[in-house]
Amino acid sequence: MKLYSQYKKAIEELGAIEVAWFTTFNLDTELVERFLLPALIGKPPYELKTAEDYEALNQDLQKKDMMVWYDYRALNLNSRKQTTIPLRPFNPSEYYHVENTSAIFHPKVIFLKGTNGACLISGSANLSISAWSSNCESVLFRKIEDRSNAKEVLDFFEKIGANVKHLRKWGERLNKQDSNWKFIYTNPKTNFLNEMKVGNGRLTTWSPYFSKDLIKLANVFRDSGYKYISLVPDKSTGKVRIIPEQLTEITKSKFIKLFVTKANENEERFHHAKVWLTDKVIAVGSWNFSYRATGVGIPYNECNIEAGIIENISTGDEEKYFSKLIPYLTPMGTSAEELEIEWDGSLNKYSFSCIIKADWQTFRYKIDEQYIQKGYMAELPDNPTKKIPLNDIENKSFMDGMRRVLKDKSFRVFNNNDLVFEGYLQELNCSKRQPYGYISLQDALLALIENPHKDSEQKRVLYSLNNNDDLFGEDVPGELFEYRNTDSYYTMFVAMEKLYELTSEAKDLEDLGFRIPGSLMNIKLLVKESLEACFIKYETEKTDDELLFHWFLVNELDRSLRLFNTKIEETGKAIQSIPQLSIELAFIKQKLKYESGDEKFMQLLEKEHYNAV
Repeated sequence: MKLYSQYKKAIEELGAIEVAWFTTFNLDTELVERFLLPALIGKPPYELKTAEDYEALNQDLQKKDMMVWYDYRALNLNSRKQTTIPLRPFNPSEYYHVENTSAIFHPKVIFLKGTNGACLISGSANLSISAWSSNCESVLFRKIEDRSNAKEVLDFFEKIGANVKHLRKWGERLNKQDSNWKFIYTNPKTNFLNEMKVGNGRLTTWSPYFSKDLIKLANVFRDSGYKYISLVPDKSTGKVRIIPEQLTEITKSKFIKLFVTKANENEERFHHAKVWLTDKVIAVGSWNFSYRATGVGIPYNECNIEAGIIENISTGDEEKYFSKLIPYLTPMGTSAEELEIEWDGSLNKYSFSCIIKADWQTFRYKIDEQYIQKGYMAELPDNPTKKIPLNDIENKSFMDGMRRVLKDKSFRVFNNNDLVFEGYLQELNCSKRQPYGYISLQDALLALIENPHKDSEQKRVLYSLNNNDDLFGEDVPGELFEYRNTDSYYTMFVAMEKLYELTSEAKDLEDLGFRIPGSLMNIKLLVKESLEACFIKYETEKTDDELLFHWFLVNELDRSLRLFNTKIEETGKAIQSIPQLSIELAFIKQKLKYESGDEKFMQLLEKEHYNAV
């Protein structure tokens, strides 16, 4: 993994990383989260095994400015998202401010800024496992040391939505003298063809993909002054991605010739490199030999969004590269139908892009009005079995399902039951996110009795990394609550009294409500789960004892929740209230078989002790 090694070396030279921005066409979250992000803090990938490991990584990365942009149709959903880094689906329509375009978001750029400087990594490598391990890719690493380069890079990221204001002053403090390279990207002021310097008239291009009308495109370059074009295609499949009719024309042409690299003549690795070479410059980036990549002969808003580095080369450098090539004498072409099938396989069939946010400050979803479409429905991770209209998402609470949001950040959008988009939530206020707590009611009650003011050994990450829908797998220990007559009453009453005292004395209501492991919200969710299990058990065993216990349990918890919500109102602080479980009490009483005297006693308890009526 030479690319990965060079990436880690660049990070070491930059010092403590402050900014890490990535762009890619197709995205594999496992590569980003298990390899690229840990490298930012010097953590090896083999240390990431459990949910606890990823949560520790989240803590280490929390103050860094990070973002990944990818084409909204090219997300690999086989890997679950484990960190809170924002993954931003990008629709080229946003770039061109049009309703529809056939363009794709195709740049492969990494911008890193540390305490010792900044670096640009640009080339052909997507953020995929194959690109960083087995493919033959072309990538340049360049330090950003002058104002011109800094401006080019920041302008590009600002164009795709990054907040670059805090970096402009850094860029302006760099040297005024221009370097021998420039960063270019698709924009109205820059034409890729014009950026290449013709020189002696020979152009050599390494590219795995070609326009179906390759000859016509090559003629445009010939009209611009190029006398000879040498193409170095990928041949890993035994074929080149050029349709047979065009191959026939090439064999007759004195202007275009196919070559293969000597060292890789018999190699079966995928050659994904995109390099353009003259005797004056070398361009390394994301440009294939196609109309959409180069922007030649098509409307601006139909151009792919591409990016790369063009660098001046010294006399003789071109010959060094070209001398490594030999003629490709027996190429086999690929039919237009096969090319279409391969291309279709690289994109998800999405007709819509959408960003939904989860705010950990308020435990509510957010969605911008621009994404709301009539008739479109979404499945959200807090309740993935239910579809809700997009216009009902804004301000919708995920408090009761927050543990599922911790575990699975994916959502899906439908139009008339047709899947039109899949993506990951953007998480806001992640410093308020609390992934630790107690995973069983038994743990929570014992922790409250032992020391309600401090963390307990029973605290765990509130989810596991298993791939099924269970929140807790075998790797997450915890004794399930089991009703044991008077022992359970004693444990419950002592623990709940401690909780009430803790609520009475609390100075940081937000921490008590949501942030500490034994938060009121965590305990409420555990009580609710225990109550639901009790209802299921009652249907078969029809015993009143455990139902009555849960009646007291819910009343004891609601007593603390009422106090908590009252204190919030009195302080006037913008803190979420926590709904009580009172609605469950009527259901319990309906099931219980008690005498009239017992009913009066319970009503008296509700009024005098629990203050519920």
